[in-house]
Amino acid sequence: EEDEFDLEDFQIESVPELLNSDIRPPEPLITYDGRSLLHEGTSQLAAKPKIGKTNLAMNMGLAIASEGGKALGKAEVQRHGRVLMLNLDGSRRGSYDRFQTMTANDPDGAPDRFDILHDEFPKVGDGALGLLKDYCTEYPDTELIIVDTLQHLRPTSDGRRNVYHEDYEFVHPIAELGRKTDTSILLVHHLNKIQNGDELDKVSGSTGLTGAVENVMILDRARGETKAQLSIRPREDREEDFDLEFDGQVQTWIVGDQPTPSTPEREEVWNVLRSADGAMRLKEIAKEVGKESNAVSNLLDGLKTTDQMPIEKVGRGKYEAV
Repeated sequence: EEDEFDLEDFQIESVPELLNSDIRPPEPLITYDGRSLLHEGTSQLAAKPKIGKTNLAMNMGLAIASEGGKALGKAEVQRHGRVLMLNLDGSRRGSYDRFQTMTANDPDGAPDRFDILHDEFPKVGDGALGLLKDYCTEYPDTELIIVDTLQHLRPTSDGRRNVYHEDYEFVHPIAELGRKTDTSILLVHHLNKIQNGDELDKVSGSTGLTGAVENVMILDRARGETKAQLSIRPREDREEDFDLEFDGQVQTWIVGDQPTPSTPEREEVWNVLRSADGAMRLKEIAKEVGKESNAVSNLLDGLKTTDQMPIEKVGRGKYEAV
């Protein structure tokens, strides 16, 4: 027997009513070079273990909780406010050491609007969402909640249900809490050991995890290297990639300048290659820009070697923006 509902309980709008409503456009929390680095809403930050995702999340949180200063060395903070971090994978000693290093050169010291919790926290379905809602109610200036790591909030599974449905129903209420409290949430997560297929397939779990959030962030760094790439894949904004470099002295990531083509001719070739769905043959690029293949080959060489654009040659006469 179906539950009884009244249509008056639902908000039904015509398209003109929706278009004439006063809906605030999304505002990023952190930007760099005019590009959104940390979006509003619920984001999932995924990386391999021991790559530096906790440092990245902490630095963003410290910048938002402080009155001024930069995030990741150079990035602009657009929305300041209170931050709560559930550091469920870390220890108080580890957090102390990180914060002491990260804030040592800050003239204002450590921000008092950054709260951190290390105790075991209830799981989703056992009280986690209620406690987070209570926190946002008590501190209405809360801008960001960091969960490190997401796995600690996952309910126990009996293994009988569809994995996609389980993943989606686990994360969707967290994202819904963020929307209802107007609070952004950063869920720290892991990548799969096998890194084949689509970029979002690299995130551990089913597509239910990535489908339930507004933004997916992937931090990719070769072990032992100081440089990394942060890929931002939002649902309702353009995709972005940021070059990062880890500074061990301040225990944080520093965002680097985005390489750009140095001439209009190179930019034209780069735009064609970047917009392509996969690799393109040299003749195809030449046809798109209306130039001879030899000229385009020289432009590609300049883009790769001089301008340091992320271009790879993936076979005989085939190029791809990476």
